[in-house]
Amino acid sequence: MGLFSFLARGHSRATPTHDRSSHRPDTAAAGTPGALSSGAITIFGADKRIAALVPGTGVAVTALPYIIGRVPEDDEDVSRQPIGLFLRDDKPYRLSRRHFAIVRRDGEYWVLDGSSHLGTVVNGHTIGRKFGRDAATLQSGENQVVAGGPGSEYVFRIVLG
Repeated sequence: MGLFSFLARGHSRATPTHDRSSHRPDTAAAGTPGALSSGAITIFGADKRIAALVPGTGVAVTALPYIIGRVPEDDEDVSRQPIGLFLRDDKPYRLSRRHFAIVRRDGEYWVLDGSSHLGTVVNGHTIGRKFGRDAATLQSGENQVVAGGPGSEYVFRIVLG
């Protein structure tokens, strides 16, 4: 199931990283776009490559879902949902066109992997279609998100609050 199907219908493989029980988050609001107050979520580059692409003051997330993905090739479609942050990647790709999204559910912020081939690492927990779960919660304060799996140079620092 893809990221956007997940946003629309929910998915039982989504469990918080701090609770691996059978908790199933409310997905009714997951796909509902919503405005955020200023400073609620800021994305920074935590790696040299990303820091060069993201302003030193970070990128303020102003609406959810917020999607980060790879700049598409000319023949690739990305029209399904707007991408908040496009990143350049060369073949062989580490990033998917819609690699991950930040959403809010049940009063918590989540990172949802978009069925990427290599996964997404959220605070040390790998998520993605090959890793048993598609989502992980973001904690208050600083979080590390690695797009493209362990060892990827696409490292972000996502700050809540």
